[in-house]
Amino acid sequence: MDHLRKQHHIPVNLRAAVRSLVSTLPSLDIADLHSGWDGYPPLKALRVVDAFQCKHCPFIRRDITDVRKHINKKHGISASGSYDEIQAHSWLGGRRAVYWRVEVCGADGANEGPQCTWGLFGKGWGDKTPRSWPNALVEKLLVLEGGW
Repeated sequence: MDHLRKQHHIPVNLRAAVRSLVSTLPSLDIADLHSGWDGYPPLKALRVVDAFQCKHCPFIRRDITDVRKHINKKHGISASGSYDEIQAHSWLGGRRAVYWRVEVCGADGANEGPQCTWGLFGKGWGDKTPRSWPNALVEKLLVLEGGW
């Protein structure tokens, strides 16, 4: 797994253990990855990217041309002044990317909004809470991990 070495800098002596652990995890459908956290602080594990968001709906893309085409086709209006420059996160890259807006630190360096650690299997696994989980379970995990 070159990914463990290149992306996570996992030492060679730990890679077999990580592969073994990952193989025990349940599969996660891309549709289960929630992306509706507009306005939350960025997650440390995910890259913050510059993006553009339609002012008339939640459509977000990194390519301004895609956003302009969207506004012209879906809303039937001129794209001029109909989008915002934002910063965003996505679980995936490329054509499978689904972005949400993040609020980066203010001028004083403090994040706005609640400081949360979300996780499917505890801290360090990122923000992968399946939509199919009951809200009570998700809220319980947030409280247990020092969220809200």
